[in-house]
Amino acid sequence: MERLHKFILRLAPAVWLFLSVSLSGQVEINALLVIDTAAFTYYDDSNVDFAPGGRVVAARQQPVGRFILGPAATVSGAAHQQLVDGYVRKLGSNALVFPIGWDTLYAPVRIAPQSAFAIDAAYWKGSTPFSGQRAPDVVALSTQEYWHITGSGQATVSLTWRPGSALLASLTQLDQLTIAAYNTSTNRWEAIPSSVDGISLAGGASTLQQGSISTSSAQNLGAYRYWTLTRRDGCAGVVTAAISGNTGYCQGTTATLTASGGTSYSWSNGATTSGLSVTTGGTYTVTVTDGAGCTGTANITITFSDCSIPDVISVGQPGCSGAAFGSVVLGNLPAGTWIIEQSGTATTSYTGTGATYTITGLEPGVYRFRVRNASGAVSGLTPPFAVLIVKC
Repeated sequence: MERLHKFILRLAPAVWLFLSVSLSGQVEINALLVIDTAAFTYYDDSNVDFAPGGRVVAARQQPVGRFILGPAATVSGAAHQQLVDGYVRKLGSNALVFPIGWDTLYAPVRIAPQSAFAIDAAYWKGSTPFSGQRAPDVVALSTQEYWHITGSGQATVSLTWRPGSALLASLTQLDQLTIAAYNTSTNRWEAIPSSVDGISLAGGASTLQQGSISTSSAQNLGAYRYWTLTRRDGCAGVVTAAISGNTGYCQGTTATLTASGGTSYSWSNGATTSGLSVTTGGTYTVTVTDGAGCTGTANITITFSDCSIPDVISVGQPGCSGAAFGSVVLGNLPAGTWIIEQSGTATTSYTGTGATYTITGLEPGVYRFRVRNASGAVSGLTPPFAVLIVKC
């Protein structure tokens, strides 16, 4: 039995056309289709294929015309001269590369919603609206293009660029490019954490001539309504430098620190590698630089302290008429709060203060202990000792 894939065309407010496509469920647009103000076309679960000569012009003046795609609808064949010049609405939760542009210029945007809701998107040529209202990290907005995107939920957004995009002429490397969106809650353009796609959603590798860039996480389309490209000249808030490694070490050992967040590194002691090995305490600062020349800093304070192995002062053995379990008295414990770590037959830990500590309840077996001081440095292990099995 053939499955019918329905779509509805309302080309003008008083004109409705109901059609169906069988078998493949594919609708081919191979000629000019004009959608009047307040009118729409609706494609249910069809694949809408843009063939040579196929272009849709939807009225942009309010109330706009709309090219509407149902939750299961897909699009293929969109390209320069084969696109929707106007607003496309997508229903449901499936991601879609919106086949939008201006006149015959193809400028797609990919939107991947986190849940099912209606999304409207259109590409506009011209200066971005509200361009004077910008956060400090938004230095240069595109002067000739933006996308108007509306919805009521969270979604990731991918924008495209092509030869002639205004910002590209001033860039020397792709790391300088990021996404900016106008926040209707704060009434300003804000930089959105994003990264350039290795493979552009329009096809081919992303280069300075053409490509795409995607937000790093889902954004609130209810707040962010206008989207464009921006140059990261200001660098404010762009580079996040970090140092990983412990802060406490034993005297005579080496501390290993690792910086991240950039492509080059400069430490306060003159080192220029991401990794750093130090044997003296103090505060170490790293300046991290990314591929666009933006920088960030991080620091860490390292302490080296005495990590003497605890003394085993005495071991108490279980007896027939005495204690049922063994015990041990440890001495030479560090100042401040320490953690004794027990290994061997049974593993556990004890937290306390003071130069000596008695551990009881040891079942027959072999045990060793070490101590972690208040700085986090860990001593070596005590020699092993045994708690004996007593037969009475």
